[in-house]
Amino acid sequence: FFFQAEDGIRDVERSRGLGDVYKRQYKRFPAPALNNTNVHYLDQAPAGKENEPIHVEPNEVIFQDIEINKGEEMTVTVKNVTKKMKRIKIKQPTTNKFFCDYKSTGPLAPGLSMDLVISFKTSEEGTSYADEIWICPEGEKPIRLPLIAFMKAWHVVYPPFVNFGFLQQNKPEKKVIYFSNEGDNKAAVTVSSPATDSTVQVEMNSFEINPKEKKGITVTLTAQGSGELISKFLSITVGGEQREPISLNAVIVRQVLSVVFENGAGQTSEIDFRSLFFGEERECNAVLVNNGPKPLPFTIHIGKDNAREGENYSGDYDVIKAPREVGLELMESEMSVEPISDVVQAYSELPIKFRCRTKRSPKFRIQEVTNRNDEEPKSVGQDKSAVDYHVVAHLTYEDNQEIPIVMKAHAILPRVSLQTSIQFGECAVNERLDTTLRIDNDTEELSVPFEFKKIAHFHTDPIKDKLPPIGHRFVDVAFKPKNLGVFSSTMTLELVGGIYSVPIKLYGISRKIGSKMKQKRGPEATKQDFVEPKKFFQDEKAQKQLARRKEGESSIPRWLKESTTWQAEE
Repeated sequence: FFFQAEDGIRDVERSRGLGDVYKRQYKRFPAPALNNTNVHYLDQAPAGKENEPIHVEPNEVIFQDIEINKGEEMTVTVKNVTKKMKRIKIKQPTTNKFFCDYKSTGPLAPGLSMDLVISFKTSEEGTSYADEIWICPEGEKPIRLPLIAFMKAWHVVYPPFVNFGFLQQNKPEKKVIYFSNEGDNKAAVTVSSPATDSTVQVEMNSFEINPKEKKGITVTLTAQGSGELISKFLSITVGGEQREPISLNAVIVRQVLSVVFENGAGQTSEIDFRSLFFGEERECNAVLVNNGPKPLPFTIHIGKDNAREGENYSGDYDVIKAPREVGLELMESEMSVEPISDVVQAYSELPIKFRCRTKRSPKFRIQEVTNRNDEEPKSVGQDKSAVDYHVVAHLTYEDNQEIPIVMKAHAILPRVSLQTSIQFGECAVNERLDTTLRIDNDTEELSVPFEFKKIAHFHTDPIKDKLPPIGHRFVDVAFKPKNLGVFSSTMTLELVGGIYSVPIKLYGISRKIGSKMKQKRGPEATKQDFVEPKKFFQDEKAQKQLARRKEGESSIPRWLKESTTWQAEE
């Protein structure tokens, strides 16, 4: 053996070589130690099959989704894993639907394999078929090969548990339960409830579901009892086979609407607005409480005003009317409720207002007192007949359940007596004349609030106050002219918040200019130093001054007559 040594004589050990010339660099790696665990001989079986002389792969034959008159095939490999030649005998299936085909080549050498072709075909309808093949090696234990064939079948899926949640007492509740067929064959489904249980009703008991189809059935559950958990079962049969039942569960509650008033009255069915003046308005606030798990819509209808005489309304309040007609009735009605329709959400409350709005009566008259010194003035020309309102608000909600609420009120006229004409006589500019006006309230049930509207040259103290029932108040009326002239003015006295008004005629004359009041100023001044002293006059003196003015009217200067403040009576 000859070779060219370029980098020295070669021996057992490799030389370094010329890397740049041959581009070869060698690295040493330690060879792994060989043992029985990492060496696999061709004539040995895989792990777990050491004791089997013949290895069969796969170890079972399963045909899926078989159709009628359509054959299916699957190949099985039989391998000799011993070190000797083996003669193998195949025992055919017992039924004519399975068949095993193979090539007989004599004894099977070590490490070699043979193929078995398993076929299945049927012309009959069924769900599944089973058989077996026996593989018998020479001198060894026979090996069983299971054969299974599944026809195309249904696979129906449905919920095993349906929760109806909270159910109102004696009220049917509907739920839709869906069945889906995820298989490859049509399925017949039967749903049934216990014959003795009338609380569960199934809309469609029997039906068919095609492959990849989804169908829903309606189940109605009626709750009986209160405050308890109920559980019902539906029997399910698919393709003639009894399947897992469906459990229906619910909690029974008694859901109602209730009217709760905020003034501490709690739950009541009557609202009494008590006595009020014609034209006055009063409100009563309340809340509608829903104690159940579902929203409740409601509507409110008010009885007609023909119940003023005290008769309960018994007409057809649920007659359908045009929106314009309903609006006019609400505007003209003394009793009203807001809102008339809405929805109260689950476990919540909704504010609601009951309102009494009486109309102003044209029969109001004031009693004029000519002599303010009368101790007990009497009312004349008064309409003492009061009006009683009595209507019913019908609150209707689910399943025509109704809450009647009676609304009552007693409307009266304010009865007030006072002097409606005051003659001040003559007063100089920068000075004042005062008189006392007595106002009497002849009403027994209510107090009467009053207020004077401001006008020039005439003032009142106090400007506003309240007359107690069967009582009176004294008001100081002052005449303080700011310029020369004859003054004839009308001051308005408003009663009950301006609903009623009383005109008061005021007369006065100013012919001269008086001296202004000197006020004490500085840190030494007190509150009383800024109060203008009052000067009261007698009515007789004022009447004489006015009489002299009328007799000597020609002596009044022309410039005064033409003044804007000149308002001498004809």
